[in-house]
Amino acid sequence: MKKTIEGDLFPDFVSEISKSRAESELSVHYQKKRHLDNQHLFHQDQAGYMDFPVLDKYTGTVPKLLVSFDHARTAVTHSGAFVHFYIDDYQFQRVWLNPQNYLDLFRQFEGVLGTDFSQYSNMPYPTRMNNAYKNRLIGRFLQDEGINYIHNVTWSKPDSYEYSFSGIPQQSIIAINCTSILRCDYSKYLWRKGYDEAIRRLDPLKIIRYGTKMPGEKEEISIYFENEQLNLLRNGR
Repeated sequence: MKKTIEGDLFPDFVSEISKSRAESELSVHYQKKRHLDNQHLFHQDQAGYMDFPVLDKYTGTVPKLLVSFDHARTAVTHSGAFVHFYIDDYQFQRVWLNPQNYLDLFRQFEGVLGTDFSQYSNMPYPTRMNNAYKNRLIGRFLQDEGINYIHNVTWSKPDSYEYSFSGIPQQSIIAINCTSILRCDYSKYLWRKGYDEAIRRLDPLKIIRYGTKMPGEKEEISIYFENEQLNLLRNGR
């Protein structure tokens, strides 16, 4: 019976062809794994505290109009408009799953405010941190793609401050919202503590403020936009 080099004679031998094929298959498998949870967007040289991506300072154009992501494709006005994500997380989860798919859409607008994956105080700490990481990684990706990007600064309880604020440059234009806190005194308390900490640490140049104006804010550096969803509810629509 004929012996083959790759077979019976040298069972541990792998031919160059077999090796090349195996490496190719491993490479495809590796790339698929890298795209899971957007690991391919992470770059160590852009990482800071807890490997959270570090953002560039933004001091450019500020929005004249905000357009909710779920209405972006049908928006009539693009000039001066920024896309925002102050909607339920499930409505923009697709951006996290395939951020590259939305670059053409975002480029139709003046810019983008950062995603707003939630940090509810009743969430487990790892979940809150992971949502903050998702916001930051997408922001870094959009900056790398040349999008006018204003980071949406979020936080939760005081144990979130380090990962929430580290890696966001001082004297930058930032965005802050106060949706979903008005019905709960504890939520308002946490929002105010976090707001004061964000101001102290980040010393923002301007704040794009979405939602109801809160007592004691830095109104002199804030540009306010109404919560259009709340207005629709108030008007019975």
